[in-house]
Amino acid sequence: MLKKKFFIFAGLLAAGCAVTQTPNMTLTQQQKTPPSTTSANATMQAVTQSVVQNLNLPVSTVGHVSRHAQNFVGQLVRIQGFVLQKEPGYVIISDEASGSLGFYDLPVTGLDTSKLQLKGEYIFYGTLVYQGLTAINKNPYHLELLQAPESFHQT
Repeated sequence: MLKKKFFIFAGLLAAGCAVTQTPNMTLTQQQKTPPSTTSANATMQAVTQSVVQNLNLPVSTVGHVSRHAQNFVGQLVRIQGFVLQKEPGYVIISDEASGSLGFYDLPVTGLDTSKLQLKGEYIFYGTLVYQGLTAINKNPYHLELLQAPESFHQT
């Protein structure tokens, strides 16, 4: 629950909202901004909406998304997977921590991919994209991250 509140709080701050805490509730009030920052506010609101949507998205497996990729293109997805291979500018994730690289393993680009550990298990959040990356496993789809991957610790 604390993690969920943090993401909501971070999203509100990114959207330019003032947040005040009272004993039993959180209040938000949109700050007044000059007209020149309208596009920046629109971008921040999109980020906030993205963070809020992330909280409600189900976690999918790599295989489910990759084998039915046409159903997910252009959509936000949350995927749990292991870093199977690291390449310059991207990583490839799988449902298994080890094994040979396969066509349905999913390339991932974006935030902090170079910092990910091989065989590490993470939750990835981003948009599934068709083409635009020539991955070593020839999968024409890849995930463009919208936030840094989170380490997955099963309890």
